[in-house]
Amino acid sequence: MDKWLAYLGKNGFTNRHMFCKMNIRDTFEKLKQSWGVIALEMTDEVLYDLMDLRVDYAFKQLFAKGDTKSLISLLNAIFVHKQIPRVITSLAITNPISDKKHEKDKPSILDIRAILDDNTHVLIEMHLYDITAHKYKTMRSWARVYGGQLNEGQKFTEQNTVIHISFLDGAVTYADGKPIKKVHSLFHIMERDDHEILSPDMEMHYINMKAFEKQIKELLKRLKETGYKEKLEIDDFTAWLAFIIQKEIKDKDALRTICDRKELSDAMKALALISSDENKRLDYQRRMDELHTYNYAIRKMENEIKQNKAEIKQNKAEIKQSKAEIKQSKAEIKQKNAVIADKDAKLADKDAKLAALMAEIAALRKGQEQT
Repeated sequence: MDKWLAYLGKNGFTNRHMFCKMNIRDTFEKLKQSWGVIALEMTDEVLYDLMDLRVDYAFKQLFAKGDTKSLISLLNAIFVHKQIPRVITSLAITNPISDKKHEKDKPSILDIRAILDDNTHVLIEMHLYDITAHKYKTMRSWARVYGGQLNEGQKFTEQNTVIHISFLDGAVTYADGKPIKKVHSLFHIMERDDHEILSPDMEMHYINMKAFEKQIKELLKRLKETGYKEKLEIDDFTAWLAFIIQKEIKDKDALRTICDRKELSDAMKALALISSDENKRLDYQRRMDELHTYNYAIRKMENEIKQNKAEIKQNKAEIKQSKAEIKQSKAEIKQKNAVIADKDAKLADKDAKLAALMAEIAALRKGQEQT
């Protein structure tokens, strides 16, 4: 902030208190009037101080307020990446952010909802937790928006396409539970055998930022090896994702090289301006604390579930072992019973022979007595 104030002082902003109290939009307009452009150098210090766009509060401050050029560029990059013949020239945000007004208020962090110039509805969500259930949430959100378009008397064919785009800190899964490992997945309603799309009205994008982090490492390695001079073919989709996960890119020269295009340069400067706003920084920190608390609770529950599953597995193994021991004991008892039965049979045979012998002896004694 001190460097900003010193720089501003040279350009007519001499009242520190006035500058700190100025509305961010007024500040922005004053800067443009004074310099013609935003004269902010993207030093390492400025870049390290940028808000993390994976925090939904920061994401919405940049993309859902004020100028929509950054959001248009991001959406076009996403569509081009999946070779979708859709080019956006304008859009309207339909759900402005409802910020906290009082300390006890819960911040309303809503998904970005926009209507494109062709009346397509777009829902965008930055989601860092509970990835397992997220696909069900997106289907519900899509259904609510798609089904809520019609008024009484309108035809079903008058419903417009609804697109849901999720930026995720992990992978969603297929129906069989297998994780989707690629960075960008696109889903439609399709015929099972022919793979023909039933209707383009349902379009769901899932962007796995964890997978992208791994992918970008190789690109950063190549950039560093060439001294950032190699002209790598970096598409807009890759550049925008790199900008969104910029906190994970420690090499800021690489970040500047990747984001060396007008739309991203403007977005980076806008984010720097947002990040320097003390009130927004406080709200951003509160949201980060909420996410950390929530994630801690989720991790705690997951660990408890994992521990319980391990205990259940161990108990099942012990029960299985006990059953095996019981089975073995039953087999041993059966074997011993068989031995006992055999001995009883032999003893009974001996008893029968002894009884016969005793009968013979008795007969002989009786014959002798008669003679």
